[in-house]
Amino acid sequence: TILNEIEQYLDKKTKEIFEKLAQTSKNKILINRQKFSDLNNIFKKNLIRYSWTNLTAEIYPLEFKQVERVLGLVETGQVGKRVNLKNGFWCELNSTQLAIFKKQPYNYKISVKFPGEFRLNGHNLKAQIIERKKLPDKVRTKSENYAFLDLEKLKTPLYLRGYLPGDKFKPLGMKGNKKLSDFFTDSKIPRHNREET
Repeated sequence: TILNEIEQYLDKKTKEIFEKLAQTSKNKILINRQKFSDLNNIFKKNLIRYSWTNLTAEIYPLEFKQVERVLGLVETGQVGKRVNLKNGFWCELNSTQLAIFKKQPYNYKISVKFPGEFRLNGHNLKAQIIERKKLPDKVRTKSENYAFLDLEKLKTPLYLRGYLPGDKFKPLGMKGNKKLSDFFTDSKIPRHNREET
């Protein structure tokens, strides 16, 4: 029938749009925000539903009100704003993308031994003690993958844990503390990535 043909065409076209606009990874789909905004409403709604099904493998699609929440989120243009979809899944707007993701709890607390090596979230980490006289007068890291800590100021045992709201740190060369949330904002780290940082 004609309705079946229209539905098949819309499904095929939505899949093509998804393949052009979306990047998928474990528990997350990122959709190009500008190109999404340029779509007509039928394809916006279909793309949201298709993304949901693709990400969750659930047989129950998003309800009308959940799709409308996502469209409303995009219309606000408020970077960092998010809406709850269902079953622990969220949709968040960042400067260039619309992210649909499952919020993962990153509640870890690992004891750090000096010297020592350990693994965290797929990364190999190494802790070592370097004598101060072996470092330059002004300690600067050449990469974001290094951190220098003053051993005399550390309280032991030392633990590495996930970010918690209200956490602060003192950046090198800065007087006073800076909230980690402000650092994330200044560094343009999307909210949906902060739990992993």
